[in-house]
Amino acid sequence: GTGTMAEPASKKARVDSSVDPERLAKQCKNVLQEVMSKDIAEPFNVKVDWKGLGLNDYPKVIKHPMDLGTVRDKLRSGKYATTADFAADVRLVWKNAKTYNQEGSEIYDAAHELETDFEDR
Repeated sequence: GTGTMAEPASKKARVDSSVDPERLAKQCKNVLQEVMSKDIAEPFNVKVDWKGLGLNDYPKVIKHPMDLGTVRDKLRSGKYATTADFAADVRLVWKNAKTYNQEGSEIYDAAHELETDFEDR
């Protein structure tokens, strides 16, 4: 063996610290718009209305609710310092969906597909 540490596959996720906030916001906004415009992303674009849906255990299961609309609002108001912060919230959307919904369900599968797309950037 060469003995070198295996580098994480997501090299492109490394954040350039010299990135200016405006370019950062634009980059994130473009990615987000692309994700949100997909048909299967519709359930993730708004907060989960767990009361309306009668999902009374939702707050117990999902400790940190997140949705793409909230990510967009945070982006607009400059809440993300880095692309990593932005990506972490987007990943949380998928993680919550996959945590709460059964594998093989429509929402789970949609989350998985969107997550795969998102990670391919």
